[in-house]
Amino acid sequence: MQGQSGPRSIFRPGLIWIWIFALALLAHGPGLGGALTLDDRMALSLHPVVQGEAPWWEAFTREWFGRPLGETWSSSYRPLTTLSFAIVQGLGGGSFAQHLLNWILYAALCLSLFRVARGELGDRAAGLLALAFVVLPPHVENVASLVGRADTMAALLGLWAFERLDGVDADAGRGPRRLRVALGCAAYFAAMLCKETVALLPGLLIWRAALAWRHDEDRARVRAKLWAALAVSLVGVVYIVSRQAVLPVALPSEFNGADNLLRELGFFERALGGLEVWGHYISMSARGAPLCADHTWGALVPASTLGEALRRPLWWLGVGALVVALVDALAAWRGRSPGWFAGAAAMALLIGHFLIPLSVILAERLVLWPSIFVLWGLVDAGRRWIAPRIARPQLLPALLGLACALWTLQSAQRSMDWADDLSLFRSSARACPAAMHNRVNLADAEAKAGHRREALWHFAVSAALRPQYPAAPELPVFALEAELDGLFDDGLDEASWARLLPALPAQLGVDDAATFWRSLATFAARQGYPEVAQLAAQLADFAATGGRRP
Repeated sequence: MQGQSGPRSIFRPGLIWIWIFALALLAHGPGLGGALTLDDRMALSLHPVVQGEAPWWEAFTREWFGRPLGETWSSSYRPLTTLSFAIVQGLGGGSFAQHLLNWILYAALCLSLFRVARGELGDRAAGLLALAFVVLPPHVENVASLVGRADTMAALLGLWAFERLDGVDADAGRGPRRLRVALGCAAYFAAMLCKETVALLPGLLIWRAALAWRHDEDRARVRAKLWAALAVSLVGVVYIVSRQAVLPVALPSEFNGADNLLRELGFFERALGGLEVWGHYISMSARGAPLCADHTWGALVPASTLGEALRRPLWWLGVGALVVALVDALAAWRGRSPGWFAGAAAMALLIGHFLIPLSVILAERLVLWPSIFVLWGLVDAGRRWIAPRIARPQLLPALLGLACALWTLQSAQRSMDWADDLSLFRSSARACPAAMHNRVNLADAEAKAGHRREALWHFAVSAALRPQYPAAPELPVFALEAELDGLFDDGLDEASWARLLPALPAQLGVDDAATFWRSLATFAARQGYPEVAQLAAQLADFAATGGRRP
């Protein structure tokens, strides 16, 4: 992984954009034809600015889903992302155009990463970094889900701000230097108006300035870096204070804690859970974990005591990441490392819930910004420490290439999962069978598609899970679903359903099947699913007569 690219290298700057767009098309192209899913409808279809029912400037006076600021609780404020939706909509673009812009912005982010990194890593290592970043499976949600654009836009502007501010040159003259810092601060401010995932960028710049103060003999360059870091820190403080006054980030007491079990815990307990969240993010990238949209309501129940945490492999993975970050920080202070892992850990403090509790425990789209610096650190470590110490260093790019090929296949599959609500929640139910929130969403999607038996099945499973939440029990029905994979694909025949549905209460540990089906019939009727309610009522009569036709 050492050295620059030669004239025949595939990592020449003139060719790298072709590789990036090619891999982006392979990994994320299947999502271009996707429909609106999850929060897409609220952020686009129901937002008056996006739909042209309100003037463009009201994007700044409304929260993420279009309600006026202060009208009701919301923790999301992303006006520039809303304006990007509105521009595409105003030009007559539909769902495909919105998805296409997501894809273009993501490819632009990957190209920017290559351009920014090549100054320190060289063409070859920076090319490997960018290509690995393109196909990393957790990034699929940022491309396939329209609301994931907020993270992409924030990361793109945040990376541009990092380049301006970290690379400020004391020899450029006072005027050009001030202009560079002003542009960097403006880019950071704009990134925050897309999404606050880049809020901790000033911390990374202060860290880089501190390392320069420690090791750089050019005091003028050190002072330039430090003043740039302080300037952007001031911008961040002013933004956060102003935003908090208008739209507080913290979750209110009435917030539904089922989406984030860490919110009511103290700092120590939340830190324990945060380390497990970190471990979960790492595992998704390393093992290509199956898709589970918004890991909530039982998909991830973090440990809240030390004894419980010690028995969790994902917690130990998070602890390992913390140890690596601390060791890297010490090595960087001694001049033996550039400190990228420590910087990545600082950027990930938000998604680990160490500083504030977010509205969900874990969502894949949040990993985009910190993963820039995690991958940067991995590639740099391979270039500096591993390649010089092995007999055949050319094997490292080959191994990374193999990982990229596997990630490309995984990302393409995930992109297809985001085609519509039905495929998304079916995939999620396979990946996280005990995640009740996904079950409810899947049942709703099945009912709207006219699949009343499938809808009733998933309503029943979610109803059995609800009293046991936040525990994630190993119900016999999960093994049955894994055996009958056709359950999630409309693949079961009439005879199979006639056998499976009456036996479902026993699979769920329900004693009174008739009462169970009647309560589900009432629920389905109340929610507006008459065909599902009718089937549940028939099953209640069937159970009440001891399995004989009424």
